[in-house]
Amino acid sequence: MTKLRAMLRTRGLLAMKSQKKTTTRKPPRAASKKSRSRRKGKNGTAAIPVSLHRAVEQRFIEEHPEAFEPFVGEWVVLEGTSIVAHGPEPAIIADKARALGINVPYLLKVQPKLKPNEGYL
Repeated sequence: MTKLRAMLRTRGLLAMKSQKKTTTRKPPRAASKKSRSRRKGKNGTAAIPVSLHRAVEQRFIEEHPEAFEPFVGEWVVLEGTSIVAHGPEPAIIADKARALGINVPYLLKVQPKLKPNEGYL
């Protein structure tokens, strides 16, 4: 039976079966070396919503601007609601914060208060 089919195929009397396209699968990815907070979710968005990331520090900055008045013109490291380190060089105070056990320090440059009609360009 197979010889008959082969002969009919060569003469064009028997249509060839359509072959399915096979796709090659990519090998599974190795575990990511990124920290847990920077991993992506299922649909490509951040695992932790950006609006909630460092929300405690953002709220502290908004509610207590007077806490930063002594540090105008300096860099400040915040952890929660406390000022951990301050100084003129961000790299130095980031190293100080890491030495205290803070893996990802939150750095902030304290700007002087602006008059009502002033702004930065």
